[in-house]
Amino acid sequence: MRTGRLLFAIRLIIGAALAVAGVIAALQVPGPLIPAAEGLIFLVLLAWGQLEHESRRKDSPAYRQHLADLQGFARDVRDSALFVRFQGGQAAATNTVNMASPRAKDFSVHFPELAKQLDQWNALADGWTTSVMWFQGVCHKTSEKATNDLTSSFPQLLRALGEGEIEAAAVTWRIENNRLEASWQQDIDGQPAWSQITRGDSQRDPLAGKALGPAIEDVERVWETVRTFPNLQPVVEWRRRRVAHDTLRPQLLDALEQAELVVELKGKCAHCPR
Repeated sequence: MRTGRLLFAIRLIIGAALAVAGVIAALQVPGPLIPAAEGLIFLVLLAWGQLEHESRRKDSPAYRQHLADLQGFARDVRDSALFVRFQGGQAAATNTVNMASPRAKDFSVHFPELAKQLDQWNALADGWTTSVMWFQGVCHKTSEKATNDLTSSFPQLLRALGEGEIEAAAVTWRIENNRLEASWQQDIDGQPAWSQITRGDSQRDPLAGKALGPAIEDVERVWETVRTFPNLQPVVEWRRRRVAHDTLRPQLLDALEQAELVVELKGKCAHCPR
């Protein structure tokens, strides 16, 4: 490779000198302007030679292999950091990327903006599963404290409120069959989907002859939880992290797919063919 580059440089210098002399003679450049003309023509030929060298380099098997390696890195990152494969398909995932490997460092040189996005992703993905489980635990503990009911759908409602999917004002309430129910989404027919939040007393009303509904204190406790839960500081911090994650993920996925399709690399890394 070095011998080839040396021969190319020698050939370029000799060819440039002959070309400069020929052009000056053909144009009959006046004596005082010859140095300037020589310099201008030489610069043009030098730029042409550099372009020819770059073209040959990018057509070389070593360059194409280097490009394929970086495209493979982008594909591997997408498949391992943003998805998890299982028999029959794949599912969304949030895993960290090793950016300390030699190939990752090469990738960072050629795709600096994408590398910054990967660093941001790593900051979010570090401990992500633990954070998800923690937030789910907070929802269940808060629900149990408010309803004394382990079979309630209240944790799902709190999760939607805590992650900012819905506002408290968007929740519809009713008492049906001795239960306090809430609807915050629609079923497949476009009708309100009702979920149990808390049950009433199993004792029967001696006057009405039916089971007692939830006490006013139970309803007030549930509503107070709905009102305050999204504003709890740990929940606010989790929501910020979740929003940042959900915003970055599609951007990162798109950038990685573009990196897989690139045909010309920008910049030069330590392992670029010379």
